Amino acid sequence: MERSRLLLSLTIVLAMGLISAIILFITGTTYETTFLLMIFSFIVFILCLFYKYIFIFLKEEIIPLIISFLKRLPLLLSLKTRINRYKYLIRILILLILTSVSFNGSLELGGFNFLSFLVIVFFSLMGCVTVQRLHDLNRPGVHYFLTWIPIYSIYMCFVLFSKKGTDGPNQYGEDPLVSQENL
Repeated sequence: MERSRLLLSLTIVLAMGLISAIILFITGTTYETTFLLMIFSFIVFILCLFYKYIFIFLKEEIIPLIISFLKRLPLLLSLKTRINRYKYLIRILILLILTSVSFNGSLELGGFNFLSFLVIVFFSLMGCVTVQRLHDLNRPGVHYFLTWIPIYSIYMCFVLFSKKGTDGPNQYGEDPLVSQENL
């Protein structure tokens, strides 16, 4: 079985190499295209050799992580929960990193500006996280719109990142430092 898998992998690599040579000869494409095709064939070769280990890793590590994230997604997007300063800082940093990476790799998709779509998504997510933090401070979520006022936004940033939330439950839910349901 191991030998047949190795032979299949080598056959695939040789076929991809032959295909890349034919493409280079017929179309006169650049060496970069051929090099990318060779890298792709090497990746296929590695996948064929180690598919059992890759499958076990995906099954035991990656898929449970994705399922856990999807189960918590309603809590991340909820406007009725509270988060403390630490969780707020972590979520904002993650969103800022994702935003910068996405903006650097922005694409044009058939006339629709993908960058503007990303801006809407990330500002909506930042709005959800900020409203959750405002709820921890016992402030209504509409105070999020006050962060759009230039001078007042500096004050709100200091408040959001430095002020301790309301002790005990408030009208927006349990204290996030006490309850661990809002991970």
